[in-house]
Amino acid sequence: MEKVYVFKVALKHRRGLWRRIEIKGNQRLADFDWLIRDAFNHDTFDHLSEFFRERWPRGGFGEIDPDGGGQWC
Repeated sequence: MEKVYVFKVALKHRRGLWRRIEIKGNQRLADFDWLIRDAFNHDTFDHLSEFFRERWPRGGFGEIDPDGGGQWC
């Protein structure tokens, strides 16, 4: 059985605006990034993304470049 992860994604500067996002266990952070942008109707082309855990001591999990490249694509 394939795992599905459910995240509550909120915008820091827009209180009360959030979405519930589901992603399969075999999808990449790049897929998750696209789902978040699509859910908030945000520009999907020209922004660099990076994922962090709130208390991650060594920085992020990796960058996602706007052109589809990056460490975790």
